[in-house]
Amino acid sequence: MTTNPTGPESRSPGGEHVTYVTASTSSSYRRTAADIIEVGFNGGNGTGWYSLPWSADGNSYKLVQYGSTQVAGRWLARVDEEIEYGGCSNDSIGVLQLDKPQATMLGGFTLNVTGPCFRISDVLKMQIDETTVDCERVSLQNLNAQLSEILYSLARYVMPSLARRQVNLINDPAVPTNNWRSFNPDNLTLTWPAVNISVNPNQPVDITLWGYWEDVQGHSFEEIGSIARSTTNRGIFSFNPRTLSKSDMLRDAWTKYAGGLIQIRVSQDWMRDKGDGIYWSDMVPFGWYFRDVWQYQMGSNWATDMCINWFDYDGRRENFYMFLENENPCPCTLDQALLDVGRFVALMDCDINGDHRCYYTQGAQHCVVSTKNVWTGAGQVCCYDWEGWLMFSQDYEYNDQYLRFYSAGVPYRAHPYGYVYGEGHFITFDNVRYTFSGKGYYILTKFKTPSANAMVQIRMEQPPKTLWNTDVPATVVTGITAQDNESAVIEVYARKEFRRWRYKTDVYVDSTRVFFDTPWQKLQVFRGVTIRSRPRNMNMSELEIMFDTGLGLLVKESRGMLNVMVSIPPKYNETYAWRQRTEFGRMEPTAGVFGTGKCASHYHTVGLLGVYNNDPRDDLTTPDCNVINPPLSETDNRNLFYEFGQRWKLDGKQDSVLFNAIHRPIYNPHLFASLQYTPTFDPWQNNNMTFYESLIFSRDEVRVACKGSASCEFDYLTTGRREIAMDTLTSEMTFHDMKRRGEKLLISCGPLWKYSGVLKYPVGKNYLDGVRVNLFCKPEYFIHGDPQRVCVNGTWSPGWWAWCRWRTEENALKWFTGIVVALLIFAIIFGIFWYCNTLKKQKLKSRGRQFFIGRYIPEISKNGGSAKKPSSQQPTIPVVDHEPPKSGAYSGRGQARYSESTA
Repeated sequence: MTTNPTGPESRSPGGEHVTYVTASTSSSYRRTAADIIEVGFNGGNGTGWYSLPWSADGNSYKLVQYGSTQVAGRWLARVDEEIEYGGCSNDSIGVLQLDKPQATMLGGFTLNVTGPCFRISDVLKMQIDETTVDCERVSLQNLNAQLSEILYSLARYVMPSLARRQVNLINDPAVPTNNWRSFNPDNLTLTWPAVNISVNPNQPVDITLWGYWEDVQGHSFEEIGSIARSTTNRGIFSFNPRTLSKSDMLRDAWTKYAGGLIQIRVSQDWMRDKGDGIYWSDMVPFGWYFRDVWQYQMGSNWATDMCINWFDYDGRRENFYMFLENENPCPCTLDQALLDVGRFVALMDCDINGDHRCYYTQGAQHCVVSTKNVWTGAGQVCCYDWEGWLMFSQDYEYNDQYLRFYSAGVPYRAHPYGYVYGEGHFITFDNVRYTFSGKGYYILTKFKTPSANAMVQIRMEQPPKTLWNTDVPATVVTGITAQDNESAVIEVYARKEFRRWRYKTDVYVDSTRVFFDTPWQKLQVFRGVTIRSRPRNMNMSELEIMFDTGLGLLVKESRGMLNVMVSIPPKYNETYAWRQRTEFGRMEPTAGVFGTGKCASHYHTVGLLGVYNNDPRDDLTTPDCNVINPPLSETDNRNLFYEFGQRWKLDGKQDSVLFNAIHRPIYNPHLFASLQYTPTFDPWQNNNMTFYESLIFSRDEVRVACKGSASCEFDYLTTGRREIAMDTLTSEMTFHDMKRRGEKLLISCGPLWKYSGVLKYPVGKNYLDGVRVNLFCKPEYFIHGDPQRVCVNGTWSPGWWAWCRWRTEENALKWFTGIVVALLIFAIIFGIFWYCNTLKKQKLKSRGRQFFIGRYIPEISKNGGSAKKPSSQQPTIPVVDHEPPKSGAYSGRGQARYSESTA
């Protein structure tokens, strides 16, 4: 768009006369008509009127003296969602225009800058925080700044995994081994935008490898080798890693780097090339590059040795799992994970609503990652199967690629959720429902303690007129803003009709507009807050806003109104004031926190979404601690409007307004500012049905269409638009279903640990209260221990751990055990016999019993021969050697003696 202002009357580039029209209120400002000339043009995509600089501020004469080109009075602008003026300006103030809203923190990119005029003799430098880089002048209006090093500052530098991917690593689906994550591929392919990397089509490029390594003391990022040097810039390159030359490989790089990035850059003096100069890939492992070296240096077991080396170096360090369990316990089910907006966000490469390849978590349907890391830098990852149950690596004996260990749902507690939708319909955290059609800026919810300060505000205004051309006696939410502690201020606005064909909302972060319509902009991290738009949502109609404290907002646009779901962490529950900080002492504070009574002794989460304390009776609490009863009639609705809702209206005195004043109401600013407004409190009692209204719908049609939903009937009767009522009904039913499943209290016993080889059944639902888990082994194995355990009230039933043994080994052990047992039995029997016999001998010895009966010992003659038998018949008496004679015995020459014992 080009204009050439020359005075109060001028010609457009097409030759038509352009006459400037003055405002009718010029006399009230005591300025001449020429002083308040409004000069501008219509923005792109129906975004409205844009004024040129100095337009209608008393300096309109400067429009002729200056311009956005090198011709005085000529203004050139790129008309789009954001107006970008061309040319340059010698004005001392202004805004730098950058060609990239954000870039990778790895550096290595060219940043085109315009705004001021750059002379040939100027020494041009650009400073980002404390980093200063040299720039090259391209023309009077443009310069190039080459950022070639890793930077991190308040500028919009993003993590490599979230940055725009310029080098695409292609995996061959027909040949699974031809994968960039494989260590033995035959062919690998990568692509890049050849027309943008250089302005010279014949400029060769280098494809190099950059290794990345870090530890607790620092990091290392350097070039370690190349794939190709000075190759043709064709935008695609294929190669065989097995025949890749490693002549320029960095010495001993294989000992340090296991992965990194691939860089494509202009071969000759890339910093002076007028193109982009450098492109980066995603993070990629270097197994296909170092495999031969690793195998030569470490042998055939190089993979196992590297795993052991990693564990010895990194795995034995601080056990971050124990911190993850306390800070970020996993949701028990998929329903809870999808609804937990503040604490978890979908994993980018395993998203049920986006990229669901789940390469590293095969078999999972959806994975989430915690939005807040623990102090060690670790984050929790939770994956769910196709039935919505949490997955454990131990449960899958043949595939353990899911996740690391954690306790399922222990001690996870679901968020409480509040909701505002349709024409001022509210559902509080404790599930109280009411309708409030206020007009202006209101506090949706806030929580303030000495250590926390959360604020969520909404803007409510009357929607467009009804089909019979009357003002709607109700309001809708058209804007929301939030801040938690010292985070960035987030503003989301709906767009009016004929302006939302491309984008449904406008999003501002600290008054800077941001977009989420490209893949690399879907997840953006700001100061203390993360904003995500679903991958398949390109019109910015659904936004997830997640603060570091756990506060979350889910904003959905519907026909020019915003439906907002707020989830707050359990720590925002009602707490006693003196338990928060030591300076409160041990007694109830005398000064009120919010007011008097209970409000003076407790910290509350308060606002239009009620008090979060699991007590619905005090949800409708005013700022001065008065409690309003839930409405049951038109009189109650009227009382709720004036005594509760209007009391939470922002006046800028007690609580500041977070909304930026430049963002005006989207429908009728005059109607928004008018004090002549009285909402309807019961549309069924509104008897002023016009003739045109009765032609559009009947009351019976409303009852049938809304199926008994009071919110749907309210919107149908006040607007006369069936589509708005159906949207309200769908939003209400969807939220109630999500709230029912997401807030359900589940008792979990955590994973049932088992030994390797033991199989569980059921595989998914095997950790919640009441579940019975059967443990068994594969057919060739034999199970030991208790084959069945039950989860009872958060604790597994007592039992021995189950473990498996190879059946052949089991049989061999049984035979061996049988033989050993038989031998033991024989040994025991023999031992018993021997023991009894020995005991018997000892007993007989002690009582003098003869060992042998009738044993005769012949007399030995002196010459060694046998003595001759005596002729006389003497009784044969056995001789017990070395036994002293006993009383009553006699001895003779025959050395015979007898025992006192009987034979």
